[in-house]
Amino acid sequence: MTTLAPPPPVATERAYTTYARPMAYTSIRVTTEVRDRLALIADHRGISLGKLLMEFAEKTLTPDELKARGEAVREFFRDTYGQVITDEGLAEADQWLDSL
Repeated sequence: MTTLAPPPPVATERAYTTYARPMAYTSIRVTTEVRDRLALIADHRGISLGKLLMEFAEKTLTPDELKARGEAVREFFRDTYGQVITDEGLAEADQWLDSL
């Protein structure tokens, strides 16, 4: 019978800081309906509620990020297609989409 050599020792502090992000504990007050809905979504995805909230925070743009993305889109359309997107044009497009 072959015996395996024991694994090399691991520096636990280095391993922790390398593979685990420090987590903070927090409480968020929501209605029971919101809590249950979030739990259902997390369960459907096979993740924890904390992971669901972390994904939401990572994917949701802040107002400054939204503004920067909007400016990038305006520049793209101007430079690529020669189309200038105005605030008035955006408002008209929003109204049209809302009417659908």
